[in-house]
Amino acid sequence: MTTDSTLHNPAPEYIRWLIKASGLTQVQAANRIGMSPRTMRRYLAGELVTPYLVQFALEALANLP
Repeated sequence: MTTDSTLHNPAPEYIRWLIKASGLTQVQAANRIGMSPRTMRRYLAGELVTPYLVQFALEALANLP
């Protein structure tokens, strides 16, 4: 898996899908990638723009190519 920031998709729906694909809860996913559950909730609510690095970490948890 290599990084490609041109594939950045900060849409809350995509981030939510990644968490579901990982088989983890929102809290588990947040803890696994080293962030607070509150920040994860803010990304999922669209209050904050999800950084590409968070997206990439969630894609890795979901075992995406």
